[in-house]
Amino acid sequence: MKTSKKLFCILTALILVCATALPAFAGVGNTPVRGGTPGLGDINGNGEIDAADALLIMRRALGMIELPEELEDRCDANTDGRIDAADALLVLRTAVLPNEHSAFFMELFEDIPAYADLDGDGAEDTVLIESSWQDEYAFISRLTITLAASPEEPFVYDMEDYWFMSGAIADLDPDDGRLTVVCSISREEGENTVALRVKADGSGFDVFTADFEFGTERSAYHGFPVGFGFTQDEGLPMMKRTEIFGTYYLNGRFTVTDEGFVDLSERYTYPDTWTWPLTLLRPMDVTLEDGTAYTVPAGEVVIPRYTDMASYAAVELADGRIGTVEVSFGPDGYPVYINGIIQDEYAEIPYAD
Repeated sequence: MKTSKKLFCILTALILVCATALPAFAGVGNTPVRGGTPGLGDINGNGEIDAADALLIMRRALGMIELPEELEDRCDANTDGRIDAADALLVLRTAVLPNEHSAFFMELFEDIPAYADLDGDGAEDTVLIESSWQDEYAFISRLTITLAASPEEPFVYDMEDYWFMSGAIADLDPDDGRLTVVCSISREEGENTVALRVKADGSGFDVFTADFEFGTERSAYHGFPVGFGFTQDEGLPMMKRTEIFGTYYLNGRFTVTDEGFVDLSERYTYPDTWTWPLTLLRPMDVTLEDGTAYTVPAGEVVIPRYTDMASYAAVELADGRIGTVEVSFGPDGYPVYINGIIQDEYAEIPYAD
């Protein structure tokens, strides 16, 4: 997995920098890797999961140090029977994510088991995504959920013909005692997100799908930024495709209930890092935030900022003011019209190939 290799290199570099600065052992702590078994991952015994623990695990994986037997067990953070870079990766991700989450959230990684109580029976269940090359351009993965109450009957969901994936386990409802597994794949024909929840009566799994992508930005790996803090009110991040002012994946929020996906987005925002300024080829009429009308002259630059994907879009003017325009669509959702005029007449629009 690309992300694992990248973090492996980062961890190795950190080892070389910090090898002489690692803290001495202080005994065995009891703080778990998020969602895991108490004590796993806390190698230096300070009661917390931190970057120093990840460094120690990596040094042990590389054979640079030896550890007492009781600490050897705690190094195997993903409990797969080995001590390797995957353990250091899991501990590092736990360390850099904030501990002040208002609800349970655990990011999923391919080929690394995750442990969490999905059905609320007090026992840890297992979630595993196993990936392999389908061909030289795409992956195939199998998502296996094994409930502790019925280990002989794992639930399997196959995902095929995709390029990239993101996934997580989250507590989306504070009152139902269950957790939700969410996975998203990006493929040539579009995006697909699947949510899996143990049914309220415990008789199996509800499976829901949606045509957006789960994550925060479109890149080689659709993960979560350092410091991402999940809250049940805000829900989970999603990316939804639009052609308004160009081909973009806009950021929104969603949750999942027993009825399926629920879009929580009041509006969808254009990503800062992937939004292109547009130089107007003709004047554009906008409505400013104070309600006044203004005409942006030809030759000025506007930057798309947010939209409801249905009736309006907002652009930032050269002086920082925000103006909104009317949006409408052709019979099949294309072309896009701005104030009743095909948007291509306003600027050179950056469509996807």
